Amino acid sequence: MRQTLEVPSPDKQVPPVIDEVGRRVRSMRLEQGLTLDKFSQHSGVSRRTIISLEAGEANVSLGTLDKLARALGTTFGQLVSEREAAPLVAERFGEVSPIWQDEAGSSARLLVSYKSLTGAEMWSWELAPGARYDADPDPPGSEECLLVSAGTLHVVVEGTVYPLSAGSYLRLPSDRNYSYVNPTATTVAFTRLVTNPGKRTVEPVGSDGSARPADVTGPADLTGPAEV
Repeated sequence: MRQTLEVPSPDKQVPPVIDEVGRRVRSMRLEQGLTLDKFSQHSGVSRRTIISLEAGEANVSLGTLDKLARALGTTFGQLVSEREAAPLVAERFGEVSPIWQDEAGSSARLLVSYKSLTGAEMWSWELAPGARYDADPDPPGSEECLLVSAGTLHVVVEGTVYPLSAGSYLRLPSDRNYSYVNPTATTVAFTRLVTNPGKRTVEPVGSDGSARPADVTGPADLTGPAEV
């Protein structure tokens, strides 16, 4: 995913959890003997962004964190949160720290991440009026299921708009360019269920630059929107 909020100005918010994530990235990088230059080379993330993140100063995109996780041989969920939702325990969205937010009040919270490289993640999202989140293509075979609980969400996939009102859901192949857009004057709330490719091997990148993730699966098709 892409959001151009690398090194924020004072009026841009950095989620408190980013400081913890930055320390975790630095610790894992050093444990694997990766220099900043080597880590930047194999993750595709600029050295400047990595330095800012490790210092807890960068409100980086979700896609950037995913790239760093892959380069470290771990999952997005394991990198960004050590929190694990207990089974059969009701919890409130607002008590979970956001992983991403913007100055307008939009936010994204990772609610559940299954500790498996072929698992799934459940997110709670809010987009403020007029807000937009642009995403880079995920690995081949990646999918999301979006369920809108309040407001109206426009999902833009390679130029085509899929409007979703409250009570609608959409199966979204996320291995292409897509965006979330709130074109209305009220906040839109939606849940994302993110599924990773079914066949994937990921190994840590060594200091010699060996071992990269391999994604093996086919594309999916858009289905929906549908009413629930």
